[in-house]
Amino acid sequence: MDYDFRLNASRAIQTFFVGEERQPVVILDDCMLNPQSLVQLAADQQFTPSRSPYPGLLAPLHPDYVSAMLTAIRALIGPTFGLSGTGQATLYSCFFGLVTTPPRELQTMQRHPHIDTPDPGRLAVLHYLCDASYGGTAFFRHRQTRWESLTAQQQLHVTHLQAQDPLPVPPGYLLAGNASYERTASIPARFNRVVVYRSRVLHCAEILRPDDLSPDPKIGRLTANLFFEFPAAA
Repeated sequence: MDYDFRLNASRAIQTFFVGEERQPVVILDDCMLNPQSLVQLAADQQFTPSRSPYPGLLAPLHPDYVSAMLTAIRALIGPTFGLSGTGQATLYSCFFGLVTTPPRELQTMQRHPHIDTPDPGRLAVLHYLCDASYGGTAFFRHRQTRWESLTAQQQLHVTHLQAQDPLPVPPGYLLAGNASYERTASIPARFNRVVVYRSRVLHCAEILRPDDLSPDPKIGRLTANLFFEFPAAA
């Protein structure tokens, strides 16, 4: 089957700065010309349980879609993140994701905000291909340290500190915050919306309908998740 990976030339682009650190978050709305084609691509894939902390199922992305997304964000890299948009970009992970883990089965690490990597040159690119009512992405500040993004050493320190704070009972997805973290911003989900942010910024998915999570890509909380590394700007 042929899939449509064309970018929408009329996509809208906004940049926000979140938290005390003023971390940039870029939003591209109506990014793809035919996003339903991506949903169909996902429906044609074989999803398997995640072996990472992602709370659900994963499936591969098409290389042509990855190339299109890189084209969509390249011009934003330099002025927004201080990285080289014209330099060699390295893709270090990409997948379709379906959140399916029931709240009662969440591991402790899945109930806290996280970073994807402490590397300052890596960006997360999140493409919503689901009903907006499932919830978007929230950003957080660690209460005790006031950190909103983490180096490798800071990540170890924060992990140690959060282990000392109690989590709410019963288990559930994080929304407004907890004893360790306060929310600094929330980006709502929207079908065919792309969100770009530094991978080292504390964040997590806002799961607003945990009882309605589905393994069906056509009705579940489907996203495309890509992680690129760019060299520092000269």
